[in-house]
Amino acid sequence: MNNSNNNTNRITTHHSTDRSWTIHHGDVNKVLPTLPPVTFDGTFFDPPYGLNFMGEEWDGTLPPVSVLEGLLRLCKPGAYLLAFGHPRTFHRLVCNIEDAGWEIRDTLCWLYGDGFPKGKNIGQTLGERWGNYHTLLKPAWEPIILAMKPVDGKFVKNATNHGCGGLNIGDCRIGTTCYTKRSHQAPSPMLADGTDKGRHPANLILNERAAALLDEQYGTSRSRRSRRRKAGSNVGNGKTLKAFRSRMDVVEGYGDEGGASRFFYCAKANRKERKGNAHPTVKPLALCEYLARLIIQPKRETPRRLLVPFSGSGSEMIGALSAGWDHLTGIEKDDQFVATARQRLFKAKDEYTRPA
Repeated sequence: MNNSNNNTNRITTHHSTDRSWTIHHGDVNKVLPTLPPVTFDGTFFDPPYGLNFMGEEWDGTLPPVSVLEGLLRLCKPGAYLLAFGHPRTFHRLVCNIEDAGWEIRDTLCWLYGDGFPKGKNIGQTLGERWGNYHTLLKPAWEPIILAMKPVDGKFVKNATNHGCGGLNIGDCRIGTTCYTKRSHQAPSPMLADGTDKGRHPANLILNERAAALLDEQYGTSRSRRSRRRKAGSNVGNGKTLKAFRSRMDVVEGYGDEGGASRFFYCAKANRKERKGNAHPTVKPLALCEYLARLIIQPKRETPRRLLVPFSGSGSEMIGALSAGWDHLTGIEKDDQFVATARQRLFKAKDEYTRPA
């Protein structure tokens, strides 16, 4: 998140030694107009939520339409936008994103089981009669908005001309404990979905605590047992799906067993990430890496560039670095957060480039 206690007219630029990342230290409203248009392949950020968090002025307002229009100007057609939100205010953020010209594609749910109630116990003031009454529910999820800059023509044309337009499903599949190669259960012109990398990712993400709670309540189940299907055999039941012939030899079904959490990506926490980091809303690096990988485009000769406004202490940038983005551009106003982000990024870059 961006803080506003600094000189709004000052812009200082910091680079990594290999120029793989840049942080513009200044107000996002001042920095965006200085960047070249149609440059970035995506944008990923954790903005102010408009909640006045802990009485801080910087969290007073959501990103306005003008800022989101600036992001649209800088991104290529087909580029994706990922933005964290808060359950109380993300509907307004979605409206601003859409009003700026972005196309809303989905809302991901990051489910966590270790939140704690932040409301007020009315009974502490009014006595026993109100003793069981509070002002807020326990927080257990955060929305992550997924939007896209409208494509230039058809998706294939856009991908060819601009190098953008698809979600990186293949590298974000949910791994299984057994081998499988599924055939897409739909007739031509759909392509076969042959893979042994696991399940198609969902718009629900868990942390370790939420996964444990889900498995505890759901218990253990077993997926449909794997079976082989020869090319040319009939597929479909003629009711929910018209019959057609399989185009390839496949093994269908996953045949694994476990709790319900195995169907979803689980972002594992690392408590060392918070050491020396004063940012109040820092996100887990594993979560940021997964999300950054979801919107990265195929490798090419020219660098794949990600824009990270409201870059805070650098979690989204570090996640994108480990996800394989070639160049990151952050924007942050707060002096302390910029210093923390630079320190974390230098350390992370050293870890990711260190010989195995």
